Amino acid sequence: MLPTEVALTIFEAPRSRLVAAESWHLWRSVAVNGGWILADKVLRQGLAVLIGAWVARHLGPDQYGSLAYALALLAFFQVAAALGADSLLVRDMASRPEEAGEVLGVALRLRLVAGAVAWALAVVTVAALQGWHHPAVVLIALAGGVMVFQPGDLVDLWFQSQSQARRTVAARIGAYLLSAGGKVALILTNAPLWTFALMVSVEAALAAVGMFVAYRRYPAPRPWNGSAARARALLHENWPFLVSGLSVITYLRIDQLMLEQMLGSGQLGVYAAMLPLSQAAQFVPMALMSALAPLVARAKHQDQRAYDDVLVQMFRLFGILGLMASIGIAVLAPWVVPLMFGPAYIPGVPVLMVHGASNFFIFQGVAQGLWLANERAGVIGMYKAILGAVVSIGANLLLVPRYGLMGAALSAVAAQATSAVLANFLLAPRVAMMQFGFRPAPPKARR
Repeated sequence: MLPTEVALTIFEAPRSRLVAAESWHLWRSVAVNGGWILADKVLRQGLAVLIGAWVARHLGPDQYGSLAYALALLAFFQVAAALGADSLLVRDMASRPEEAGEVLGVALRLRLVAGAVAWALAVVTVAALQGWHHPAVVLIALAGGVMVFQPGDLVDLWFQSQSQARRTVAARIGAYLLSAGGKVALILTNAPLWTFALMVSVEAALAAVGMFVAYRRYPAPRPWNGSAARARALLHENWPFLVSGLSVITYLRIDQLMLEQMLGSGQLGVYAAMLPLSQAAQFVPMALMSALAPLVARAKHQDQRAYDDVLVQMFRLFGILGLMASIGIAVLAPWVVPLMFGPAYIPGVPVLMVHGASNFFIFQGVAQGLWLANERAGVIGMYKAILGAVVSIGANLLLVPRYGLMGAALSAVAAQATSAVLANFLLAPRVAMMQFGFRPAPPKARR
């Protein structure tokens, strides 16, 4: 049974309260939309794991570590270029589809400018840190093109807001298959390291073209345009989400940057090769979140009790799936790593077993993203992410020198646990109750 079908079963309880205002057709569209997103994620994540393992095995720990370092550093600038506004854009277009053209127009202009600036800053930053002759400069310059093609994802957000995710699946899968074929060709021809960095930008360009082709078949009601007033409003509301995104990417990627500095590219290569396997199941909460976003947004405007029930059931579902993912990774790691990566990467087995435990907390954090967007609680999300980043940096400084790669894996779990769950006891107690399966008392009315 697909996770979207499981979601329908678990959400059966609050259905009766929603049906008065929204028909069961809404729930059915959630399942169908989520199914398409899930199919896209399964195929692309599966190929990412298989092709990524082949690339890691081909390049070896040292070269793969160099590529991982460049992409980890680039990730910080990608978050800045995207402005961290995805959930806000989906929320606005789901609740007011007639204004989608203005929302998309403003977001496109902002992201094009941010992407170009971030690309240039990424190259300058790595050169300042490592010197212009460091291999990472060329790798980031080639892979950084991904940031000017990221605005193509806006089309996907429009489709998500209208439960039309199936329309982007073909575009994404087509681009990814072409990219995967290109990587295979690079491996078979023993291509140099820089070509694998270039393929990152090529894939993003192919996906952007496919997205806009799909958009022509199902456009927004009005043309894309923008106003300075909406741009200011978006940036004003968005800044906590941007800070949150940068904080999140800090505790997701800072371990790789610190490993390269402390232990070298070879050790980083082993660690980075384990991450796709640890993250292999994370397409599930992302797909469910995309499918459930319009439903949660509508429930928010209907009835507090139904809204709380939907959130509780969502946290329960995501918690069960996260626990299953963590256990599955720990069980399979000793067999999967030697088979896929070869003897050079066997030291990564215990790292993967520990790092995989972070899935439980990641799944909970993804679920809370919908609450943050609908409650306009970006500041809370920002504080949570900052706490996670602080824990990650501190734990890595303390544990990596003593325990090496295992220290980095333990730091990742600690950071995710802090940001996704523990911080809620201080910053969002009602959410903490829901994460443990309890429906909290209704919030007190403001005077």
